[in-house]
Amino acid sequence: MRHSLTFMTIACMIFAGGTAEERKEGAPSRRPFILLTNDDGFEAAGLKAILEELEKVGEVLVAAPARDRSGASQSIQLDGPVRVRAVAREGGGEPVYAVDGPPATCVLLAAEHLARGRRFDLAVSGLNHGENLGLDLPSSGTVGGARMAADLGIPAVALSLAFGSKEFRAAAGASLPLIRAALEQGRAGEWEKGLVLNANFPRGAPAAWKKPVLVRPGGRGFVLMHRVNDPQGGEMLFEPHLGLAAGPFPEGSDARALAEGHITVTPAGNAPANGEVYKSLAAWKIFR
Repeated sequence: MRHSLTFMTIACMIFAGGTAEERKEGAPSRRPFILLTNDDGFEAAGLKAILEELEKVGEVLVAAPARDRSGASQSIQLDGPVRVRAVAREGGGEPVYAVDGPPATCVLLAAEHLARGRRFDLAVSGLNHGENLGLDLPSSGTVGGARMAADLGIPAVALSLAFGSKEFRAAAGASLPLIRAALEQGRAGEWEKGLVLNANFPRGAPAAWKKPVLVRPGGRGFVLMHRVNDPQGGEMLFEPHLGLAAGPFPEGSDARALAEGHITVTPAGNAPANGEVYKSLAAWKIFR
């Protein structure tokens, strides 16, 4: 796979915390072992962009769907064997595993078999093409993959770029402070089990992106409609169609903050997103 140039300059401009601090004395010296999945498919531009950035901070195992599995939520493959194909990376190294199943199945197979007994320090799902906000989170395959990892006890982050934007390299670079902070918390044993951090990057020029905000889920990014096609053979045919949701969005929500140009981070997953969780995350000091 070809990798693109990075945008660490943009990352440092956007995130108040800049690049991560050096590991604390006595912390593990080995490179972190990171699982990367998505729901857009193993050849997606967003996955290629975030893979390049993740390889700067750890060893990455990629297990992603062989084709687009958007909207798969946390579903798993149960109706027969799951085909997995090892696809060579340009430049060598570990192959990318193309899995004929949804993101949650990719995560399960990676943890059970592909990691060969090793324990992941972090799971990253994305970088998705299209925001994942508020009411859309339960149906998101991107978030579903991260939730499966979190359910297995792996700290997990879901990353998405607003629909219509092609700034995958910028978003991938700007995600590194969050990735590093998540790794530090996880390896220190301070990550709450079941927690997923869901991050979204806005439209517009990366230089105009506003600093990250820690917000609650609210509103939505998309509206699902079905177009009726002419019946054939007595069957009714409905074609799904996604349209961007229009505001106004709830005050203090991820949808509102993203529309205003902020990078947003929202606690998700099966961990209770109570006041203590928000207080703990705010102490990371990468939010405005």
